[in-house]
Order: sequence, then structure tokens, then C-alpha cells
Amino acid sequence: MAQTKQTARRRRPGALACALAVVAGHASSAEVRPSGRQLPGLWFWGSGSNESIDAIAGNQSLLRGAQVYYSVGAGSVNASNAHFVKGGDKALIARMRGKGWKVHSIVGCGSITTLRSLFADPQPFISGAIENAVELGLDGYNLDFEPYDSPIKIPSSATNADGLAYAGFMRVFAEALHQHDLELSVDYFSNLAIWNLAAMNSSNLDTIISMDTYAQDNNTMEAYTQVAYGYVTPSKVGMGICPQPSPTNKPYGPDPCGPLPWTDAMVAERLGYLAALMADDSTAFRMMNMCCSGIISPTWWKGLGLFYASLATRSFGMGPGTF
Repeated sequence: MAQTKQTARRRRPGALACALAVVAGHASSAEVRPSGRQLPGLWFWGSGSNESIDAIAGNQSLLRGAQVYYSVGAGSVNASNAHFVKGGDKALIARMRGKGWKVHSIVGCGSITTLRSLFADPQPFISGAIENAVELGLDGYNLDFEPYDSPIKIPSSATNADGLAYAGFMRVFAEALHQHDLELSVDYFSNLAIWNLAAMNSSNLDTIISMDTYAQDNNTMEAYTQVAYGYVTPSKVGMGICPQPSPTNKPYGPDPCGPLPWTDAMVAERLGYLAALMADDSTAFRMMNMCCSGIISPTWWKGLGLFYASLATRSFGMGPGTF
């Protein structure tokens, strides 16, 4: 494992009010006055249901101008030829964009055979994806390729060569999307060779989203943050958060989202740690990704309100969305 940044381990103690003590001026001016960085965005993944949209819109003022992202199903990979299959609800996307949100299509694939075909000849997929994005008014794509094989096993048949090929595909896809002012993000776990974090980081991806950090246990989450920061530029990192507990098992083990309801104390510890990362230019990340229904609990909204308030109070007149 590459050497990681020790500063990322610094965590303010106790409850959220203590963890975010900068609100009360309990930290030095040098620590709390970074130069106008954007507040970390908040990214939701879901179906785009009315309930989900209304819940986010009703709480959006708590985010102090931070950018809201939403991933919906809008296109897929053709299993037989690896071309792009168009799809998506244009009216739904327009509704969300009308609220100032950035809407991305989440595209998944679980077959390494299909992915190898895609990596070998990416242009038909890329052309179709761009056409789809322009037609629907999307802001970008989120790749969620998880080739665990069928039946699922770890390690899968994905190889180190596949990981390098995937990173090469990301680079070409991102370059094409950027020509149309579209973004590319990628989701990863660190348990398959398909996710070569160093190669991914060397590409021009906009966001690299850690699904490792879904872990409900904070010590585990912080360890996985160190894995991410050992390879990925922090300003590209999306911190995966799974606010809905799940007691079920996945085919490869327990659900990383964890079995327990989130309490105020658990949320406070998680967001206190993330606030400490945001207080340092060298560990500030890009966004938090709330998986996976677009609905989060009042406990989480309460914590997020305190989290963003603590960062926004550092703005010193810079305007909404910065600190």
C-alpha cells in the first residue's frame, strides 16, 4: 500500500458540536480560513421519485449553497456488442436540473467479457453516450462497473491488464465528454483488479467515488479513506456514505452499509471526521455520495445541516457554496 497522508487521520473529539468547534471560534484563524474552496457537493443516487426529489428540495437550504448531484438510470451497456443503449426520462432530468442540480446517468456492467469488448473498441459506446447526454440534457456520466463474475466471487476473473485497460477507457471517455462540457465519475471498491486507483487517478476523471467508505464502522471507514488518499488526489475524491442500514448479506459478504440504524452519535463521528478533512487543503475532498435511494433520515439531515453550517461560517463574505 502506498504511503498515506497522516493529516487525514486527525479527528476532533466527541459529538458534532465539538468536532466542528470552528463555528464557535475554537480553532486558529490559520486553520479555519482556507481560500474560497467550494463546499463539498452532496450526491444522491436513486430513481428520481417524487418523494426523493421533494425530500432533497425540502432540505436543500441546509446545504448552504453546496452543489447537489443526482444519478439516475439513463442508458446502459449492450451486453452483446458493448455499444451504448440510449435511455432516460428527459422530463425528470429537466425537473431536477431546474432546481439547480447536476444530473448524471449511472451506467453499470457486471460482465468482464462485455467490458473487455468495450475497452477494445470504445468509440461506438462513447458516441452513443454523448448523443444521449445532449438529447436528455444530462451533466455527465457515472460509471459503476462491478465485474464480480457470476456467481460472484473475489477475486474475480478481472486481471491487472483489465484494470489498466479500464483506466485507458476512462481517459478517452472523459476527454470526449469534456469537449461537450460533460463530467465523468467512477465508483470503485478496492477488492478487484479492475480498479487500479493509481492509473485511475492519472486519468482526467472529475470524481473518483469510494464505495469502500460505505462502511458503517467509523474506524473501518477512516482506514479506507487512507487507502483512497494513498492513490487518489483528495480533490477528486467522492466519499461514499450509506445512510440506510442493511442487515442482509451480499454474495461476497456482509452488506458494507452495515446493519445498525444511524444514531446522532454515529453521524456526528462520521461528519466530524469529514469536517476535519475539509479543514485542511491537503485532504479536502470533492463531494459526499449518499447511496442509494435518494432518501435519507432526519438524523442525517440534522447532521448535514450542522456540517455545512460549520463550513459555511468560514466564508467571510465569499458567498454561498464557498468557505
